Amino acid sequence: MILTLLVMLVILVLGMTILNTGTTDANIARNQLRSLQAFYAAEAGIEESLVKLKKDQALPDPDSEIVVGSVNPGNVAAKYKVELIYPNPGESAGDKTI
Repeated sequence: MILTLLVMLVILVLGMTILNTGTTDANIARNQLRSLQAFYAAEAGIEESLVKLKKDQALPDPDSEIVVGSVNPGNVAAKYKVELIYPNPGESAGDKTI
């Protein structure tokens, strides 16, 4: 009887370990997917911003923010805004080209 209880305890511990490992793996996979979706949303936002800025040759003032829009890579909706920063504080928007 004691041997049966020990075997059942070992089986229970193994089962709980397998369940915990499966749950952890699922969480890791979900976090990796979200990380990739955020990365691709950021990449899409950057590319779309560059395309829009290249089409409009007159750049705005350096301190202004440009709200460009949103992208939807996969099933993720992401909004972004672009801020132009010039390397030299005295430069005007007319001095820069894209």
